[in-house]
Amino acid sequence: MIGDEAMFTVEAPDQAAHIALELAAVFRERDDLPGVRVSLASGPVLARDGDVYGPVVNLASRLVEACRTDSVVVSQSTRDHLVDNPAFKLRSLGMKHLRHIGTVRLYRLRPA
Repeated sequence: MIGDEAMFTVEAPDQAAHIALELAAVFRERDDLPGVRVSLASGPVLARDGDVYGPVVNLASRLVEACRTDSVVVSQSTRDHLVDNPAFKLRSLGMKHLRHIGTVRLYRLRPA
């Protein structure tokens, strides 16, 4: 937990995608919960003392700032891992400049 944010890590991008979509769905369906924005980025991280560090962590943090409420936005690397998985639909959201990251292409993730 980081303030009002939560971060999770898993071994495979498809596992992360299923978790992210479920989180967004639960928050969208419940009137007693505020909206949630979910972002996914894939890549190596350094785990130390119960926390994770690295450029991919920073990317995930910045991606969520570009996300609409109750939706899931993914990075290019995550999209590349998920694009052939029939469980998911991905739509390009175009290019976006992210603070301290640069310009990146974003994708919206939905269940198929």
